[in-house]
Amino acid sequence: MNVIAALTRILAGLILIAFSASSFAFAQSVAEKDKAVCHRDYEKIEEQDVRIAACDRLIQTTKRGPALADHHQQKAHALYRKNDFDGAVRNYEIVIEIDPKNAYSHDALGDALLAKGDTARALSSYNNAIKTDPEIAVPYVSRGQLQEKLGDIAAAKESYKLALTKPAKDEVDQWAHDVAKERLTALEKS
Repeated sequence: MNVIAALTRILAGLILIAFSASSFAFAQSVAEKDKAVCHRDYEKIEEQDVRIAACDRLIQTTKRGPALADHHQQKAHALYRKNDFDGAVRNYEIVIEIDPKNAYSHDALGDALLAKGDTARALSSYNNAIKTDPEIAVPYVSRGQLQEKLGDIAAAKESYKLALTKPAKDEVDQWAHDVAKERLTALEKS
């Protein structure tokens, strides 16, 4: 009788272990799918809600560190695409709080602030991006575009020229170089 009870307990334990392992595998599978959705660059505005929901689930299950900053950054990008600039600003600020050396997030925060009409804070964010990493071209172009919008053409030209002195390490920097050249040409003609 004791042998049967012991075998029953062992069998129950094995079933519990198997169930736990499959639950863990399922949870990992869901997290991987959420990560793929959160990090996908959807074009359509109506697709952003799916992306935001996936990012939110990842944010809830990520304690801290670079992964948490990355999930907030992806959510901020999606919110920006939906024209939810307040939400984008909040999430970019969280990214910067977690990773203050992320120059691209300072630049993106500036874009969201500019979209809200807060030109003073946008300019400050672009300058913070430049201070954080003076070797990337993007924030110089962002600052130049804002300076141009504000009518400070001389400062805009200088920002564009500085952008062109930075190496084009990736396609984002190459985009910045292309925009800087285009704007300098246009400003020289006017």
